[in-house]
Amino acid sequence: MFFRLSLIALLLSITACGSVSEVVAMSTDTYLVSSHGVVGNGASSSEEIKAMQSATVFCQRKSLSLKVLKVEKVDPFFGRAPSASVQFQCVTNN
Repeated sequence: MFFRLSLIALLLSITACGSVSEVVAMSTDTYLVSSHGVVGNGASSSEEIKAMQSATVFCQRKSLSLKVLKVEKVDPFFGRAPSASVQFQCVTNN
């Protein structure tokens, strides 16, 4: 019985995590990444931070700097998970 409860708790903790999308090219030099939380947990500002971190790492791997063009956030509401999308470019370090 203990094993079953432990397994259920483990599965719930894994599925309760939000997700950050892969970086998507919108044009030759503009990209988009988004982060989605879970219903009933989190804030759109937390999702914005996750998306910004992903965008920063993406640009750093190209030895470039992040330039944020647009941020869209959706606050949690009854039955709706928090989320954020970041539109950005990777620019030359100055």
